[in-house]
Amino acid sequence: MERRCLVVIPLSKVLYRYGFSAPLGYLFGGRSHLVHGVFSKDLTSDLVAGYQYFIVELNWVTELFEFHLIVDFIRKYNANAKILFGGLFSQLHYETIFRSCAVDLFIRGDNELPLRLFLEGEALRKIPNLVSRDGASESSYTLLPEEFKGIEFDIEWFPSYKALFSPLSGCTDLPETYDTAVSEITNNQLTRDEMFYSFPLIVTTKKCSVIHAGCDYCMGSKSLPFQNTAAYSNDALISVLRGLEKKGGDVYGKVCLYILNDIALYDFSNVS
Repeated sequence: MERRCLVVIPLSKVLYRYGFSAPLGYLFGGRSHLVHGVFSKDLTSDLVAGYQYFIVELNWVTELFEFHLIVDFIRKYNANAKILFGGLFSQLHYETIFRSCAVDLFIRGDNELPLRLFLEGEALRKIPNLVSRDGASESSYTLLPEEFKGIEFDIEWFPSYKALFSPLSGCTDLPETYDTAVSEITNNQLTRDEMFYSFPLIVTTKKCSVIHAGCDYCMGSKSLPFQNTAAYSNDALISVLRGLEKKGGDVYGKVCLYILNDIALYDFSNVS
């Protein structure tokens, strides 16, 4: 049986409130009927009572305190709910989070296939990379470079975020100075990530951008080589860009590329 999930996004970002981690822009592509996204401020007891499964973002350390509040709120109004958490900070400290918070599930490493299987109703013990309080799955999954070509960017599952594109669409001009950015954020509580980059944000490799010793299940540290790291080939990246061009509209009027590998690998001739 398929799993309907409420996806909850904290507001405790460093430079903006209304945004979410880049992979969430495609992880639910084509499955909007199974997920519904809300910012934490929109959580209500009735909404929590209406779902059995929850996905809560914990991508930044600044979200940690709020993350605990969100989990506690879910538990208060739906004690038997299953809570899956994830994000960059979670990857680095998921064992500590399990010990300190009433969460149930986590996907260690690449999560494209595991999350799809989770939503489609696969038995938890058969989902690769899945970690629960009962232990970790015996099977593993690593994103293959050719899978990038099939990525579908989609925010239909997150209507309150999509609504933020009106009347402003795409990315605003970048502030001239950091001080200006801070002032603008302070004066405008409806800040969101489009002040700094537009949706979708395409990160050209799965390589972790945090400098640390490296993990045995993900892409390792920024200071380590790009060995065994899935990255967009030129053909795959151009294919995704062409697909977004065809969608058009306000949401996909602009695309932001975050190139973590060698820019010389890509040829953007005739791509607007």
